[in-house]
Amino acid sequence: MKAQAITIRRPPYSEKSQAVLEVLGGACDKFNAPMIRGVTWTIDAPLRKTARGIDVMRSRGLLAGEMEAAALYAFA
Repeated sequence: MKAQAITIRRPPYSEKSQAVLEVLGGACDKFNAPMIRGVTWTIDAPLRKTARGIDVMRSRGLLAGEMEAAALYAFA
């Protein structure tokens, strides 16, 4: 019997929770810290990303590359 590959497709973006944004916004206000809303790039290994790849993501309007969501998705 031949092994078959399994492909899992995820949407390109995760949905934000309005309730979580309100809590975070309140915490930022409490400590007089700015909260910047925008799209981030979830990556699994930032050291492997090239300057060109980062420039492409910047040109698409992404604000940052982060690893925490990638870890949560991997665990889930």
